[in-house]
Amino acid sequence: MKKAMERLKMKMGVLLVLLPLCLAAEAQGASFDCEKAGTAVEKLICADAELSKLDEEMTAAYKTALQDEKQPDSVRQTQKKWLKERNNCPAVDAGCVKRAYETRLHILSSPAAAIPTDTGTEHQQDAALPNEKTGRFNFELTKGQGVMVCEAYLERLSKSDFTNPPFCGRPEEERVQGFTRLHRVPLTAEEIHGLYPKISGFQSSQNQNQWQIQLKNSLDKEVIPLASIRSDMGMNRIGAWRYDPPVDIDNDGQSDNILMWHEGSCGTIDGSETYPAHGAYTANILDAQNQFIDETRTRELFGHPLGWLEIKAQGFRYLGITMGIFAYQGIYYFDTFFERSWGDYEGHRRKSEEMAWTLAVFLRKDGKTRQVCEYYWTNWQSLEIGRATK
Repeated sequence: MKKAMERLKMKMGVLLVLLPLCLAAEAQGASFDCEKAGTAVEKLICADAELSKLDEEMTAAYKTALQDEKQPDSVRQTQKKWLKERNNCPAVDAGCVKRAYETRLHILSSPAAAIPTDTGTEHQQDAALPNEKTGRFNFELTKGQGVMVCEAYLERLSKSDFTNPPFCGRPEEERVQGFTRLHRVPLTAEEIHGLYPKISGFQSSQNQNQWQIQLKNSLDKEVIPLASIRSDMGMNRIGAWRYDPPVDIDNDGQSDNILMWHEGSCGTIDGSETYPAHGAYTANILDAQNQFIDETRTRELFGHPLGWLEIKAQGFRYLGITMGIFAYQGIYYFDTFFERSWGDYEGHRRKSEEMAWTLAVFLRKDGKTRQVCEYYWTNWQSLEIGRATK
């Protein structure tokens, strides 16, 4: 009996020694050696089975993207930026890490995965210009001199490494103190397909149900097929994203469910005149279920003072058509290049050539919208990034 007990103790001892190794092996689902995990986020990944699986999937997708011999350096460049962002997640925030992986996987699985982007884990921007290089552009602060956010944003624009013209989106560089990176969550093709008729209806007539009404009297079953959405997403002709956590765009202490919508090509020049074809980057407010546009709030927050758009059967007129959102010192702002035919915020300078190269920053607070900064893109002629001022 005594010998049997000793044998049992020896077996239990072996099990106790092997158990941690087995657990470690189970957590080793990550693509890296968990025993050598050096950062808090890496340790979090090793301890979470779902994150470990996502890490393996991301690594496989990354290796596949590297096989594109045309742009391997671009893939490596964006991967380094993504790793930095992933490691900036709080050590206990598994949700932040998960979102980082899901967004990166979305980008790597796109045909344009190799395109450099300064948004890291955020929404993939349009295709880079032909030479696939990064560069910097020059901006002049024309309104808002001495205003802290205007001066800081000018510095940010000056230090940003653009992979696309500025009207295709402004990179969220963190080189300038005070700016907070916002986490974008790209919509799937199915989600974009569901919202497409509502966005189209609202923008063309300020009635998101317009297309649904017309389709009832038409042989067509949908505004645009899902396959076309997927194709356009692959060519970066359409895209959309939300923010998680949500942003408080009107700075009233309550989060706003913002949908950023991109549609159209970017980075080309109209052959008849010096004018950018930049597509549309618009901001909209959705309901809590992400199914419908909150038309009243969208008009209130992002509508141009000129009101409806005459040339589109009373369509909605945004403040501009290349809108972006950023946070500085805990305050949310939105910016846009003006649409030259609409003029500036007051409706002045309509059809002025300079409007195409004028970027404005707005602040919504205490129920009012006001313009706080304005910049002129001085070297817009250098549209090939490699020829931009270094």
